[in-house]
Amino acid sequence: MIRAETDKSHHERWNYWTMALYLSCYRVGLVLIQPDTVLPVCILNLTSQPLLVGLASSLYLFFWTFPQSLSAFYTTRVRETKPLVSLLMVLHALPWAFLACYFVFAWGSGRLQGHLGTSLLMIYAAIIAFSVLGGASIPGYMTMVGKSLVVRTRIKLLGYVWGTSAVLTLGASLIMRRLIRTVPFPLNFSIIFLLAFAVFCIAITFWAETKEPPEEGDRRVQGTLSDYYRNLFTTIRTESRFRYFLFSITLAGFALPLLMPFLAVHAVVDLSCPPETVALFLLVLMGCQSIAGYVTASFLSDKSAVFRLFLSLCFMVLVSVALLVPSLPGRIWVGYALAGLAQGFFASSYQLAMFEVSGRQDASIVIGITNTIRAPFYAVGPIFGGLLQMSVGFTWVTVTSLAFSLAALVAMRAVRISDTHHDL
Repeated sequence: MIRAETDKSHHERWNYWTMALYLSCYRVGLVLIQPDTVLPVCILNLTSQPLLVGLASSLYLFFWTFPQSLSAFYTTRVRETKPLVSLLMVLHALPWAFLACYFVFAWGSGRLQGHLGTSLLMIYAAIIAFSVLGGASIPGYMTMVGKSLVVRTRIKLLGYVWGTSAVLTLGASLIMRRLIRTVPFPLNFSIIFLLAFAVFCIAITFWAETKEPPEEGDRRVQGTLSDYYRNLFTTIRTESRFRYFLFSITLAGFALPLLMPFLAVHAVVDLSCPPETVALFLLVLMGCQSIAGYVTASFLSDKSAVFRLFLSLCFMVLVSVALLVPSLPGRIWVGYALAGLAQGFFASSYQLAMFEVSGRQDASIVIGITNTIRAPFYAVGPIFGGLLQMSVGFTWVTVTSLAFSLAALVAMRAVRISDTHHDL
């Protein structure tokens, strides 16, 4: 045990910086293919159907989260997680290179206009491949983080990375805005997707430099897959705090995904904002995420993760409230700013909050089961939002999102933190 703690301390500083560089670069890549902002604008060049626009976000959220419990099962059966995670990271970056090449080929051969359905299918296929492989890497990635960094260091990592990557995301947003405005479709998005692929590759290079500390003894989980799932659902049934927490974040997982894809569509279609304005929306969104990250790392690191998650839900409620006030100047910009704060506090608190309320210590298992349960609600949100957008308009999309945000806030208020806080 003493040797394991010594190894963790020895590697901690090195891993902090390699993981910080990895997360910063990875966040820039995500900005370039943002499923609830960038991809809807790309799809609007092929179809104006709200349901098909919302499907992009649904596919991303569902396939990113649903396979994670299965991935966690296999993660717990290997001694070293880094090789598996590295392979998944490399594979999940490739779809954007393939999609960029397809767009160039379709544009060069003059086949794009006659094959809009094929182009949509290619976009959806890239989203699914990216999400399945990326989501599958999360349990192993979090296991690596848990083995390499102590709790307080992890809070600072998540907080400061969301803050310091603001400059990089600013540059990515400005480049993307210029490309959308000056380069014709689909070449503009081909370049954007290739840039995303390149940035993901740079991020993976930093990840490859992390050092996985050796564990004392063999902690690999034994048993069959059916035993594994039986134990997971026993945990949910017997640990009430974890169950109430799952209910709250499931409601929250429905609220923003229901709204965000159609906020950009509403601005471009209903308010006649130029398509390149989406880059400025992203800039506001990411900037406010960065502010939330800095506040978390600098001022709220001593507060419980559940408190920070409750704060995130408060901002989630304010997003819908701001959008429902027609006299509010620049309400779209205010909405994106509040959404950025909500997402920033959520991202820097959500994973740690799971452990405060669950009583389980295995990072991969807790994250896997939580995200798998949330997956169907994540997926249904944007599709339901698309149906509302088509039938009754954006106002009712916002009202519905507000209702779910309020319900999530009330449910989180009832959550009680476990007496045992684990040093992850």
